[in-house]
Amino acid sequence: LVASIAASSKSVGGGGGSGGDQSVTAQARMAGAAISCLVAAVERGDNNEYDGYNTNTETGEEDGTETRQFASRVLASLLQLNIPTLGKECRPAYARCLVSCCCALIASTADGVADPASAAVATKLLPLTASTLVELSDRDAGVADATCAELGRWVRTCLAVVSSSVPADDAATKSVSGCIEGLNKLMHHRFRHNWEISLPVLAGAVVVVAERHGDALEDEDGFATTIEMIGPSVKGLVRLRTDVNDGGSRHAVENAVSIVVAGVGMEAFLGVVSLEEGDGKIDKKKQKQLVGAIHPDRTWLLPVLKSASASGSAHHRPKLAFFQGKILALARKCDAASAASSLTAAEAAVQRTRVIELWSLLPAFCGNPADVEITFPTLSQTLVKAVGDKRYPELVNIIPSSLKILAAGIRERFEASKGDRATAKDYEVVSQASVKLLPGFFKLTETLHGTNTASEATTKRKDSDMDVEDDAAAIDEKADGMSSQDAQRVQAVTDATGELARICPRPFLQNLFKKVMQRLLVATQSEADESGKICTLLGLAQALVSSEALDENSISLLYRAIRPLIRSDEHDSRVQKRAYKVLSEICEKNSSFVTSAEHLGDFTELIIGSIMTCQVSSRHMRLKCMVHIVKAFDSSNEQHMAVLPKIMGEVLLCLKDSNGK
Repeated sequence: LVASIAASSKSVGGGGGSGGDQSVTAQARMAGAAISCLVAAVERGDNNEYDGYNTNTETGEEDGTETRQFASRVLASLLQLNIPTLGKECRPAYARCLVSCCCALIASTADGVADPASAAVATKLLPLTASTLVELSDRDAGVADATCAELGRWVRTCLAVVSSSVPADDAATKSVSGCIEGLNKLMHHRFRHNWEISLPVLAGAVVVVAERHGDALEDEDGFATTIEMIGPSVKGLVRLRTDVNDGGSRHAVENAVSIVVAGVGMEAFLGVVSLEEGDGKIDKKKQKQLVGAIHPDRTWLLPVLKSASASGSAHHRPKLAFFQGKILALARKCDAASAASSLTAAEAAVQRTRVIELWSLLPAFCGNPADVEITFPTLSQTLVKAVGDKRYPELVNIIPSSLKILAAGIRERFEASKGDRATAKDYEVVSQASVKLLPGFFKLTETLHGTNTASEATTKRKDSDMDVEDDAAAIDEKADGMSSQDAQRVQAVTDATGELARICPRPFLQNLFKKVMQRLLVATQSEADESGKICTLLGLAQALVSSEALDENSISLLYRAIRPLIRSDEHDSRVQKRAYKVLSEICEKNSSFVTSAEHLGDFTELIIGSIMTCQVSSRHMRLKCMVHIVKAFDSSNEQHMAVLPKIMGEVLLCLKDSNGK
């Protein structure tokens, strides 16, 4: 079969003259049929060795030796063929045959079968196989698709297994280095028309090599070996983005870089690529941009790092120390550069944008970090100061959102762990840090609400405004951009407050809640218009209720405080709506409190008796309160069932308001 393929390939390469086209087609079909036969033989033998077909007649045990020997001969023979002479009809089958042969040989290593000879052959031929598969993709688009698909299969199966022996096995290390070197050819411009499908294969190979090192990235020697192996590929991809100027090619390169960052982690990636260094000389137009910490050739990496790190690397836990020592150091340089007198206002704004882009990487480091106990106590102090920096109001979104991710992850792991010391220590550290974070967040929320409610024209709502689902971040269409941004920041802070409240010390939380309630009572009894302040305090109370950390006495106190706000329409409509939001949160998170025999009657009377003072904009939250209560009802409880006819009219009224739009 191999001889037939070789002969057919030569005929295909030299066909011509009278009837040449028909002869070439026939010979190509013959070569393709021969390759298909080899593929079938190799794959059938590889599968049958687990089904009892390849059984040693002397021992009666399953033995895949014949299959591996056959695959070894086929692989060595096919790699000797002249690739350019292969017709495009043969190339996909040829690529599949090479990969199947490698898989048959590698299976002995992956499944723990003692076959050193097959493993040695596979390890030795992998670099040549990689180069051959790469060359096969430099042709017709349809052929490139099929070839890259096989190349991807080869990376996931063969390269992954051999990489697991690096750096302990010298032969494997040499083989993997050769494979990566061969795959780097995909970055050549002659493959440019296929970069959309070929560069992800290269990126996948880089990730596989880094992943198969296991914990090698955790020690200096292993990190150095990994960087030496994948460094040229990563740097090549980054340089390639600078070299190309068309949108399609840049998108393909950015996608490949994103795959690498998501697979190896931001820390390993930035260990290879420096944000402060470019690719060489830059033109005069960019010369003025050489200020701050981020080189002009590297600015495109910041959004890529942010998007790629959103999910986090599954194999390498991030380190807060890296963010604190490396990322924040770059942000400080950019901040210092923005204050330089030599810069124009536009250039200074660019540097401030770089500061925000660097800070926006913080959420990626808060998903299951490895050094909470060591780093977070000092980092939290920096976060408290930064979130109050009026020069960068965008940090009010970034920092609380990051802390919410951190607190939620630690709480979930703590609840799932069974006496794990490291998890318990992380929980304790964040719990103690929340004592300093929560008061700062409370003050920040008041400041944001004060800014947001300064203009009556943009924040007060008319009773006719039918705002069906108004979260703190949802602002009336008439509101200006600043008001909308402030409301989004308030939402981010209150969400983080609710999550931190779940893990903070209970005595501290109760004291904090009492202070909120005292200020709420003072504000509601004030003769001046304190609508903005009341809304702020109700928002904080809602966040604490959502944490499910308040005891029944605190819930009862809060219920008594909001009841007059629900009954009355003397305050701004926003106050009543916010009070209904708090009540809805109580009904959802503490349904047993409202449905208890002690409070159910009072709650029913509150809902029915306040219909005449209910603002139109509050109807939706009012309906949500009833939904949560009905869901919590026990059908066998007569007291619960007696409430349904009483609130049925309320449900109908909530659904019959006219649509103001």
